[in-house]
Amino acid sequence: VFETGQLPVLVNANRQDYGRKRHDRPMHGHDSMCELLLCYRGFGVYHVNQLSYVIQEGDLIYYNCGELHEVVSSTDVEIGTYCFGFSNIHFRGLPVNHFIPQDSPHVRASQSMFPFLCNLAEQILTCSAGSPADQLTAQTLGISLLMMAAQMPVTQLAEPVSSPASRLTEQIKAYIDAHYTEPIRLEEIAAALNCSVPYLAHTFKDATGYSPIQYAIRRRIGLAQTLLISTDYSATHIATLAMTTPTISIPCSAKLSAPRPSSTAGTIWRPCAANGTSCDAVSLRFSTLYQRVLNSQIIHIFCEFYS
Repeated sequence: VFETGQLPVLVNANRQDYGRKRHDRPMHGHDSMCELLLCYRGFGVYHVNQLSYVIQEGDLIYYNCGELHEVVSSTDVEIGTYCFGFSNIHFRGLPVNHFIPQDSPHVRASQSMFPFLCNLAEQILTCSAGSPADQLTAQTLGISLLMMAAQMPVTQLAEPVSSPASRLTEQIKAYIDAHYTEPIRLEEIAAALNCSVPYLAHTFKDATGYSPIQYAIRRRIGLAQTLLISTDYSATHIATLAMTTPTISIPCSAKLSAPRPSSTAGTIWRPCAANGTSCDAVSLRFSTLYQRVLNSQIIHIFCEFYS
């Protein structure tokens, strides 16, 4: 099944509670892992690369390493999802840390498997917060979930609901994705793509709903959120990284450190070693993380940079 004969590693596990006030997780990517989401309640849209999929209760959502993606609720409350991050995945015939082929639908309906998958997801969350033996069980259950998801049949419901954007829009996105942590101006993008600033801005906003600069800001916020969730860096340091670092690669061994509140909305769990033998379980309220992303220090730097 796997190229190297080594088993994948469950890097993190969490549950996003349905019904809380909506906090968008802007377009972002991961360099060292892939993710699997199970929508247990609500509905919205999943954007990945240049495609968009309608998602609803019972859908499995796949994200290959390196793909830009975001999940947007169709209402003013959060979608209820289980989210699992994996590393060291190398299925035969696929690149490292890819769940599915690049041209395969990124959303599949779990159908009759839905109740079983929900129970399995809850068991993984419970075990990941337990003893070392429980954490090893969570690793085993996580691999079982991964294997079932990888074999889930493609259905008509999984077809994308929109086609790729225009070639110019793709080129603009590619340029911003390569330079969004650097000082960037519309004039520079237009010169690089050999078009006028008004035409560039109009074309991009018509296709995406955002101006090019808004897209760059969303990419920076997405990077900041990833660093807040995955590291113990201060907000000031993360703002600096989001502004000046071309590429951020978060190792699977990165240790998450965060205060433990009295009430929780989910669990983020990260192994401290690549083989998953030693782990920390940290429960925290996700809205706190997103509020940190919008910390005044970060917003001040964003606004000062674009003024």
